Amino acid sequence: MANYRIKREDVIRRVDNNKGFGSIAVLKGNIAPEGAVVKFSAVGDDMLIHEGPAKVFDREETALDAIMNGSVDPGSVIVLRYEGPRGSGMPEILATTEALVTNPKLAHTAIITDGRFSGATRGPCIGHVSPEAVAGGPIALVEDGDILSIDIPARSLNIVGNAQRRMDAAEVQSLLAKRKADWKAPSLMHPRGVLKRYANQAVSAIKGAYLE
Repeated sequence: MANYRIKREDVIRRVDNNKGFGSIAVLKGNIAPEGAVVKFSAVGDDMLIHEGPAKVFDREETALDAIMNGSVDPGSVIVLRYEGPRGSGMPEILATTEALVTNPKLAHTAIITDGRFSGATRGPCIGHVSPEAVAGGPIALVEDGDILSIDIPARSLNIVGNAQRRMDAAEVQSLLAKRKADWKAPSLMHPRGVLKRYANQAVSAIKGAYLE
């Protein structure tokens, strides 16, 4: 440590020299009624509060392709769904987040997903959205162009309008109810065996993704 001019207290802080809070936050709102998780210590100050139009993807591979080929507009909010416990087993969303945070043009672009992130996640990446999309959670009802609001200090995550206009909370709930009436659950990725059982019985990520 001395070779790198690092003091012991730079690694493990003294009790009387701590911030008094951790590095992650649970956000709630009409996108994530049960909650969503963000490592806010790795989010820049200029992205702690952000609003932008939704860019929706149902699989990580398509989201990654869109980022790589320039199909994602700066300032938008990528919604990556059907990657929760029941949807695809909740894989780590790694390649997409790295592609996002290493692209300077997308510095003010966020990701919201029902998938998960590792401890190495950086940037405005919000995961563990619950209820997940495959279970009919509100994240399944988001459409391209919806205006999404991220407010990490206020611990909130909400749809605040559609592509046409901003809406109050009651209007958003009415809109989501209409979309829910037309929504159909996708076919299971694993139609048989133990993975089918997990896809049918896993609880939400915010509860631990264990089998009921």
